[in-house]
Formats: sequence, structure tokens, C-alpha cells
Amino acid sequence: MVNSHDGADSAPHEVRFEAAIFTGDRHVAMADVPAMDLDLLPSAPGEARVIVTADEAARLVERGFEVRLLRAHPIQPLDPALVVDEDAGEQALAAMFPDIDLPDIDQTDDDQTADDQTADDQTADDEKEGE
Repeated sequence: MVNSHDGADSAPHEVRFEAAIFTGDRHVAMADVPAMDLDLLPSAPGEARVIVTADEAARLVERGFEVRLLRAHPIQPLDPALVVDEDAGEQALAAMFPDIDLPDIDQTDDDQTADDQTADDQTADDEKEGE
């Protein structure tokens, strides 16, 4: 956690950093970065771009990586304007992936309910026959 020192009463605020990771002069493998459970970003060849906390950046340096902090991003609630409803999300996915048939979630739920009811009816019939 990074503390803000704007005044005596200021509360600490948390930030995450956009960082570029390089192998540096040590013999470390870039292939180890994805296994470190970091939030990866699109990267240029020979580097890994990530979003990390200060502690995660320190851990990378301790393991021998060169870490360049590029930007600080305050941790804050998600902007409500970025949230879409289910229909808008499905439409966006269909537009991005027109060649993929996306399942109709509502239909799948209805089919499962009907299958469950059929199984329940069969169980009840079997119990009556066994009496």
C-alpha cells in the first residue's frame, strides 16, 4: 500500500502500477512471469506488461527481474457507466465473434429445469411401482 502524504489527516490510498518487466542482467526466465499470478496486459516481444501492487513489484525485483513502473492507477470503485446489462453484453459478444454461436442462456436454464422435472417425475413413478 502506498500512503498519500498530502496532510496530517489524509488517509492512505491504495494504488496499483502498470509496469513493464524485463529479464535484466540476471538469468531469469520470462516464462516464469505468468505463473506468478499477476494481472497481465498485452506486451511487446521481450517484455511482460502487468498491473501490480508495490509488494508484487518488490517480489519481482527480488526474483531478479527488472521492473519499470509506468503509471499509477488508484484503486477505486468501477465507473457505473462501464457496467452493461446482460442483453448488451450478449450483443457485444455476438458483434465481436460473429462466427461463434453463443448459447442462449435463458433457453439453457429452461431446458435444465425441464430435464430436472422429467427426472423428478420418473423417480416418483419408480417409487409408486415399488410399493
